[in-house]
Amino acid sequence: MDTFKQYIDKSWNYDGNSAKCLYGIFTGHKVKHNYPHDPDDLCRVLQMLRLVPEHRRQSIMQECAEYYDSKEWMAIYDNWNGLMDIFSKEWNTNTAPRTFDFMNRIYNKEHTPIETCTKKEE
Repeated sequence: MDTFKQYIDKSWNYDGNSAKCLYGIFTGHKVKHNYPHDPDDLCRVLQMLRLVPEHRRQSIMQECAEYYDSKEWMAIYDNWNGLMDIFSKEWNTNTAPRTFDFMNRIYNKEHTPIETCTKKEE
């Protein structure tokens, strides 16, 4: 099942290192640091966040940023509303180039925008 399909179905198959990183902070079973590198990773993070009470969702990213001293998680935390605004316009298209571009800009990485999260033929 592709990541967007899992997101639509509100399922998380306990996959994705960045999602596991956040889940570890939430449960107290911390794992090796990772962060969402692209919209597919972001989808898995959002799937995992559905397990977290809504009032804790944003603060858990801040906790993750502080625990791992991670500029990427802090960038997500600081830019959450903008990221969700862009992502919400793309997630149902099975491609998220604007989300990918935004993620790289907030991480201050050089990149070439590419089509990501393309729908897989079944």
